[in-house]
Amino acid sequence: MGVELLAWRKRYGFGRVDAFVLALYAAVLAVTIPFHEPWADEAQAWVLARDSSLWEIFRYRLHYEGTPALWHFLLRVLIVAHVPWVAVGWVCGVIAVAGVAVWLRWSPFPMVVRVLVLFTFFVLYQYGVVARSYVLFPLLLFGLCAVYCARSRQVLWFAVLAGLLANLCLQGAIVSGLFTVLYVWELWRGRVRARGMRRAVAVLVVAWGMCAYAAMPAPDVGFAVQDAVSGGVVHRLLVKVIGETPRHVAVRPVDAVVLGIARPVVDAGWRERLAMRLQPPAKSSALDAAPVAQQGPLAASAVTVVELMSELLWPIADSSLLGCALLVLILLWARAHGGLIYFVPAVVLWLVGEFLWTTDHHAGMLLLTLLAGVWLTARRAGLAGVESREGMRWRKASWVDGGFVVVLMIVLAGQVVWSASAVWRDHRGVYDPGPELARYLKTLPAGERVAAFHYWSVAAQPYFARNPFFNLPTAYWQWSANVFPDALHKQTLDARPDVVVYTQEEPLANEMRNQILPLNVRRGGEPVDPVLADIEERGYREAQRFCGERFSRLGASFRVCDVVFVKGR
Repeated sequence: MGVELLAWRKRYGFGRVDAFVLALYAAVLAVTIPFHEPWADEAQAWVLARDSSLWEIFRYRLHYEGTPALWHFLLRVLIVAHVPWVAVGWVCGVIAVAGVAVWLRWSPFPMVVRVLVLFTFFVLYQYGVVARSYVLFPLLLFGLCAVYCARSRQVLWFAVLAGLLANLCLQGAIVSGLFTVLYVWELWRGRVRARGMRRAVAVLVVAWGMCAYAAMPAPDVGFAVQDAVSGGVVHRLLVKVIGETPRHVAVRPVDAVVLGIARPVVDAGWRERLAMRLQPPAKSSALDAAPVAQQGPLAASAVTVVELMSELLWPIADSSLLGCALLVLILLWARAHGGLIYFVPAVVLWLVGEFLWTTDHHAGMLLLTLLAGVWLTARRAGLAGVESREGMRWRKASWVDGGFVVVLMIVLAGQVVWSASAVWRDHRGVYDPGPELARYLKTLPAGERVAAFHYWSVAAQPYFARNPFFNLPTAYWQWSANVFPDALHKQTLDARPDVVVYTQEEPLANEMRNQILPLNVRRGGEPVDPVLADIEERGYREAQRFCGERFSRLGASFRVCDVVFVKGR
């Protein structure tokens, strides 16, 4: 029995053990979802879909969100079907259960690994409880792997799943595109003529066209303007294809000072220690206030390397040594079985994430993509399911096989502890203060004017039929440099609102970039937000403070606080 638990799977199916494990997974979701408080990113997608038509979502809105349209289309369908906001978590739970059902039915891993993966932090909590688009990632990725490894080439089903995955998020588009290239390469190399090839190509062309258009950034999107990516041929092309400003909304001027402080502030302590080793001592005295980019090429390069390794190791284990051990064993195991090529999507996802954008909730997709590479390698090597045409070479590296499975189980067991911690904290604590803020605002006397500053105030919006903040032009946050309410904080405060809501986010020690060095922990030396300074200068006093923490691993990655100010006497 012990050997069977650790042996690669020869026959796929769904037995009693699988049914029991799936029921247990669903039960854990059922007792956790009611206690979860949705945060701003969960609310942003909902209110955008609520207040926009399908055409407006695809034609205008998503150019400011940096994502394809699949999730927002699904939310719009739920809204049209009168599904309430409080039920979205349950819809995501059903999707998560479907994803792990595919995993249990078709994945080739040993039974212990198959069971442990279900209760890891990302599969159970981050992509099961947290209601974001990434809840679809396991379902689509596992489905793609299952079709990839099927005995008969189901190219149309592969195209449908790859197209849906491409329209889920940027990470999904990368994984979908690269696995599609690998799939087509294997068909061409094997001279396989599968039925439905033309229809599959048509599906992929349409899907990738929709993905490319919806995710195309608007010329005035906030992050492009802040990074000085404007002007030139590309900018003029975007103006023609997309348009210059958001449609049907007010246009506001940009305050460069406020835009500058909107960026995350990186802790200075580690920079000083690092720069003292890489730069002349005379330059270290100014490091506390200087941004990373101003600290010389050596220091900036060292930071990039540290962040790259942190992103790679953070979703695997608390111990960087254990994470490195697993990665080394994966490479040795894949090389022994001729499957290194199946890990190209994970490598590209890792590099693009670091040099473009990635954060904690994205990291789990890197881990799942690594598991997808193992899945396809096992099929190629004949360790599970279909026998390889190139023969089995696993006996030459039996110690690698055993070591890889053992270390993988240790890593997954550690992640089960992460999940238990997150579930316990969500029962006992507050993930986000948005619902508490909404309940408080509903107790205010009718007619009181309420203003809000910063993006995290969006978390309260789904609990109101109409936007409760008079200074925000829409309930959803517009990531446009031409629509920036925080830039008008002086004019808003001059109007003397009755209540001012100031929302803020603070990175904590368990944030992804702190895996190796504390790159993103605040120590109290950060510049004061001018919005907060103006609120206090105008005599407003703090009346309420609602805080929550985004639970992650054995702690939390970020703390979010909604601070309510009222007129002083």
